[in-house]
Amino acid sequence: MKLLSKIALFLALFLCFEKTNAQNLPPNLFCVRNDGANNIVLNWNTPTAFCGIFIRYEIYASIGSKAGPYNLVLSVLTVGTTTTALNIANSDSVFVFMKTVQNCGGVVSSISSDTADNSKERPPFVPFEVVTSVNIGNFLKWTPSTFPEVTGYLIFSSSNNFSTPIATVNGRATDNYLDLSAKPDSGFTVYKLRALVACDTLQGALSIEPHNTMFLRNLSSNRCENTYKFRWIKYNNYAEGVKEYQVLVKKGLAATFTLDSILPASDSTYNLIVNEDSINVCVKIIAILNGGLEKSATNEVCFLSDVLPKPEKAFIQRVSVENDNSITLEYGIDTIAKYKLVEVNRATKIIDLRRIGATDITSTILPTPPTEYLVFKDINNPLPQKESYYYQFNTFDSCDREFLTGTARSILLEFDEKTLNSGTFNWNPFEIKNGKVISYDFNKYIDTTIIQSTNITLTTINSFNVSQIFDPNVDTVQNICYKVIANYRLITPTNDTLFLSSSSNRVCMTPTPKAFVPNAFNPVGATVIGANSYLRPNLVFAKKSAPFEFLVFNRYGERVFESNQPIEFWNGVYQGVPAPMDTYIWHLKFTGIDGIEYIRKGVSTLIR
Repeated sequence: MKLLSKIALFLALFLCFEKTNAQNLPPNLFCVRNDGANNIVLNWNTPTAFCGIFIRYEIYASIGSKAGPYNLVLSVLTVGTTTTALNIANSDSVFVFMKTVQNCGGVVSSISSDTADNSKERPPFVPFEVVTSVNIGNFLKWTPSTFPEVTGYLIFSSSNNFSTPIATVNGRATDNYLDLSAKPDSGFTVYKLRALVACDTLQGALSIEPHNTMFLRNLSSNRCENTYKFRWIKYNNYAEGVKEYQVLVKKGLAATFTLDSILPASDSTYNLIVNEDSINVCVKIIAILNGGLEKSATNEVCFLSDVLPKPEKAFIQRVSVENDNSITLEYGIDTIAKYKLVEVNRATKIIDLRRIGATDITSTILPTPPTEYLVFKDINNPLPQKESYYYQFNTFDSCDREFLTGTARSILLEFDEKTLNSGTFNWNPFEIKNGKVISYDFNKYIDTTIIQSTNITLTTINSFNVSQIFDPNVDTVQNICYKVIANYRLITPTNDTLFLSSSSNRVCMTPTPKAFVPNAFNPVGATVIGANSYLRPNLVFAKKSAPFEFLVFNRYGERVFESNQPIEFWNGVYQGVPAPMDTYIWHLKFTGIDGIEYIRKGVSTLIR
């Protein structure tokens, strides 16, 4: 039981001691000076907290040495007293500190103040840590003075040529001030700082290294290069120097600034590139200081961008051969660019592209959505029935900046005749930047009317076999024409999808009346595979009611067969007897549906 009582008493005393140290504060001794009558006058502020009952102030002094020894020279019994005089001889150099003695719950406690002296030494200058602009003014931060006599700070500014303080900041431990009178957007400000000593007119040294705010301004802009040039007043007199400058930018509706570039400490200009037109842009520069975490910021400069976007979203969307053998080109415009000149480049090989013409479109009324393209005609002697051409647009804007579109290639359709009425059509694949062919339409025309169309979805096949070029039961003496149309999907630079078509040249053939007579025939039929069993001309586009004559002669000039009817034929019999195997001469005369009389001659071999 006695042990528990001792423990409780110990804990009580410990807690009381902790409370005493936490709440028992010394007086703030801020002034020790000679009064001219061989007295040392002291000034202090009463403690801001007491742990218990005030007993006295104790004043200790040491003559000639701050290291001591110190002796108790006076006790002050009134708590509200804030000044007293010490009668000390030879008082040229007296060092003094004070204690507050209190009874804190039965425990007598005392804590010493800072040591002060009566010397005339001026407090040293107060070093700045950083000066920076903020949205509402300029923010100053410094290292507090260690001089106990310092009671505050005087702040001077270049705004009044440092003639009088612009502010007095109380408290030796205070380390910052916000100058709300400053106007960061109007220019830079230089600041100086001086420690304030309250007990006499002696003040601290004025800052020998004044610090200035940085000031940012927009010098110029270049709409053609989309640049804005900025210059700033650099941060000066920081002891460790500036490490780097950071360029921060905020665009549009962005809530925060982002880092745009890091520049060396030697730089004081920057060219900002802004490619977006008519957006709000804000810029500020941050000085990163060496040897610490401090930063200094300039004012913010905000503006509405005014740039000329490059015509980078222009594109070629169509290359199509017309019926008159001209070539139509469609140029998808960049709707936000300012155009000056559009050139057309052409070549049969993509590496040889060169200018063939130009159009000044400064006064051209550009199309509006949903059209958004210009139509050009290549009239510079193209030969689309003989060549496939690569095309490309070369655009110049009002700043003479050049931009090349992708390329597109026209379709050349060619005919490879196999017989007089059949053959194969071949064409080169249609090519266009960011486009993909979906299918080809192979069309047959009379004039401009499609009379037959075949859709080819296997786009790797670029040929089509036609077994009957002319159909005498349907076709007339008018031209028969064929054309290939490429159907394709195009992705534009703005990621829109277009479904378009481009056509080839037309291959046209006149259905000239023709006669097909076999080179050999076998009257007995199957002894020779594939041989005809009779001799008769096969007429195409012949007039049925017109005069017709088919004569066959042997090598001796004897007429072995004669007919005036197109449906009649020679079966290889002459004068009731099978004619011998030999070569026979034939003579044909017929009238075409065009009204022209045609005469054909040839030989055929009779095979036995």
